[in-house]
Amino acid sequence: MTVTAHGRRVAPFALRKTDRLARMGTQNGRPSKGQRDAILAKPPVEFGAILKHNADAAGLSYGEYLVMLAAEALGMPQYAPPRPRDRAAELPIPELNAPKEASPRAA
Repeated sequence: MTVTAHGRRVAPFALRKTDRLARMGTQNGRPSKGQRDAILAKPPVEFGAILKHNADAAGLSYGEYLVMLAAEALGMPQYAPPRPRDRAAELPIPELNAPKEASPRAA
């Protein structure tokens, strides 16, 4: 046991940073996309629903979809986010790549 300045007894392991604690917060989440600017858009509800539907269909986040639209409209495709990969089509798993058949109804 170690005695602190306030007279408390503390186990020595509690005073040392473990390797795991030292790495916490440094390896989580997806990789950085680099410096970004934050721009807020508040479209009308009906138009926002269309944008969200189109973004979901394209496999992009809402922000990425808006950046893609702006990059195309301004003729600056280098700023458009890359299209997401269809990972299911890349896998050699017949169940994922075969067309789905209608399930038979219970008699």
